[in-house]
Amino acid sequence: MAKELVHFYDWLVYHPYKKPSAEIDFEYLEVANKVFARLQKHVDLYSIVSHSAVKTMAVVLTSYLEDVVSHIGIWETFNDECMKHYGFNVPFFKEADDYVKGDVNVEDIRFLIWLIIKNENITMFINPENSEISKIADDVYEILSDEYSYVPENEIYRQYLVGKFDDFYKYREFLKWFHYSCYLNLDNFDIVCQGIDEMSDKGLKLSNKEKNMFKYNYEVNTLFDSRTHFFGYTSYDWLCAVRKLNGANDIWDNLHTENGTYKVIDEDECFVYFENVGSGGKRNLAKCSLIDKVSFARGQYFTFAIVQCDDEWFLNGSMVNTKLSDKDVEDRVKNKKLEEDSDFRYYEKFMEVNDNKQLIFFASAADYKDFLRNKMGLKFNDEIIKLPFDGAFAMFVEKDGQYLFKEMMDCIKAESNPTYNRTFAIENAANFYISDEFHPYTLACYLKDNGLLPDARLVSAKGDDYGRKFLNDNLQFIIDFAHRNCR
Repeated sequence: MAKELVHFYDWLVYHPYKKPSAEIDFEYLEVANKVFARLQKHVDLYSIVSHSAVKTMAVVLTSYLEDVVSHIGIWETFNDECMKHYGFNVPFFKEADDYVKGDVNVEDIRFLIWLIIKNENITMFINPENSEISKIADDVYEILSDEYSYVPENEIYRQYLVGKFDDFYKYREFLKWFHYSCYLNLDNFDIVCQGIDEMSDKGLKLSNKEKNMFKYNYEVNTLFDSRTHFFGYTSYDWLCAVRKLNGANDIWDNLHTENGTYKVIDEDECFVYFENVGSGGKRNLAKCSLIDKVSFARGQYFTFAIVQCDDEWFLNGSMVNTKLSDKDVEDRVKNKKLEEDSDFRYYEKFMEVNDNKQLIFFASAADYKDFLRNKMGLKFNDEIIKLPFDGAFAMFVEKDGQYLFKEMMDCIKAESNPTYNRTFAIENAANFYISDEFHPYTLACYLKDNGLLPDARLVSAKGDDYGRKFLNDNLQFIIDFAHRNCR
């Protein structure tokens, strides 16, 4: 049976160039295969990740070595941002006295192994202190620390990151590579697939052309808008930080994005002039950014996303002709304003009647309706408010609206919570922090800031007290990572 290897095409996926720089890439490929061979000896690893993920792990860990040796700046930027936001260079693992930025560290390797395992197990939180992770990291560290002094710097890679781009779309193509193929951005492509699946789940019958258009729009807009696991940064934010660390600071590090519905005002040879119907802002869209020939007439409405570079705006995705009348637009803007004003007034009133607290508990749906009528002063027919569940639930209100919850209310330790159950909380409270499936980021942060989940802990072989301390020591990073957000 032929020995399985990491090949050049496996290695180049994580690089911004398509042809190998033979000598340099060949040396790193040799290291990747040494790491791959060592990983395959850890039989237990295959019980928690797929075979392909083991190969990915070998390539990612070798890419980390290449980054550190070549001063590419991806990992250094991660270190710097971790220190800025959380006060440590790398999450989860207490740094040893000999931890040196710019060198290979076993703590870094442990984190990267955890990250790959976590991306393979999206429905569960893997304890970073898993003993198998430590064993693998020690083994890989032995290889990488030895190779550190011998492998060459990849100046070609570094120059790609700080290179000049002569137009927006060449820059965006490079950003697209960074978003989907940088060794720290392991799951961004899965998000695109998930978005397409969600469209199908909603029962929308899309033609192949519509699916392709949606996929294209999603792929190019997510580069600027979709938050990653780290610090809630977009890939654009990330790339700017890496480029600035390397001394680059040009027009591509100062882009602005916007999307919405726009009204055609005028056009000339170079630009189509629009007005954003929401903000009233004037936008000069460069015609060179229009892939398809579009006929424009004053007063037409289009919906699209754009990116500003210097004083010009470039189309980012597809442009959809939106059949609206001026009256439709006026009504839409007016209703949005009324909704925003209503939400703000609702929030102000809620804080007033709830002693300036953002969280309130009810023992039943009847209690909730009573609160709305007699405290908030709202008038409504009982049939209007139909709740998807009976019994106790919590309501969390902030300036962007209200949230109703039932899931895991028993975990919250507050005097006003009639259903708090410590036994249940010990087993489940951490889910508020480590999952975004049921609860928003703002609620997770609120519960953390007010100490309302004292029983939350990670399952640890060292016991509940240690699992609780480990969670709290890394809590803000865990919340930010799970919810792809940051304060």
